[in-house]
Amino acid sequence: MFNWWTFFFQLVNFFIVLYILYRLFFKPLQNIIRARDETISQGLNEIKEGEERIKKEEERYSEKMKEIDNLREKEIDKARKEALHEKDRMMKETEEEIDKARKKHSRIIEEQQKKIEKEIRRKSLEFSLFYSEKLLKELSDEMLHQKRIDQFLQALEQNRSKEISQLKEELEGKACALDLYTAFELSKDSLEKIKEQLHGLLQCDSLEIESTQDTALIAGIRLLIGNKVFDASLKAELERFKEKMEKEI
Repeated sequence: MFNWWTFFFQLVNFFIVLYILYRLFFKPLQNIIRARDETISQGLNEIKEGEERIKKEEERYSEKMKEIDNLREKEIDKARKEALHEKDRMMKETEEEIDKARKKHSRIIEEQQKKIEKEIRRKSLEFSLFYSEKLLKELSDEMLHQKRIDQFLQALEQNRSKEISQLKEELEGKACALDLYTAFELSKDSLEKIKEQLHGLLQCDSLEIESTQDTALIAGIRLLIGNKVFDASLKAELERFKEKMEKEI
């Protein structure tokens, strides 16, 4: 037979046990679950905030990278322009150095050519004078020699230069001693004739001539009066011609 009191007490015991379980287990468990949910929610919020922060950092990183890329491009462009400018400068300096070297080389070549041409002219002059002297020696004779002497004495008598005038003033009324160099040996008559002409020209009180043969003169004479030299030899003509040509070389 169903006992209501037993059922009632069992029911009361059930609720008591349930209350005890609620107080001892369920509520702490609920608190743990709630705390876990809060921790998870907080963790999720932190993860979300971290993701947003990471996203912002990525955006900022991307902007920084763009700035770096732009700066790098600017620096590369600047370096490229500087390199091109330096290249142009170096090319210009190189061209200037090459031009200087070319001008210097051309100047050296020109100087060498002038030097060679001058040397050729000098050698040609020496060659010409050598063979001219040799030819004149072969062609010279006493007739040509005497003709050169006559021309010299005639020119000396007609000479009205200051040098001759001073010489006359110095020797007038004095005893004169002259040195005469001749290419061919003079006869006594020729020597006496020269002496008479010089005596009358210089107006000396007395005149002595020392005659010496010098075949190197080729033809003509060389006269030494004091410290004055009058050279009417063909050798002297060649020497004067040589000096003149050397000045023109």
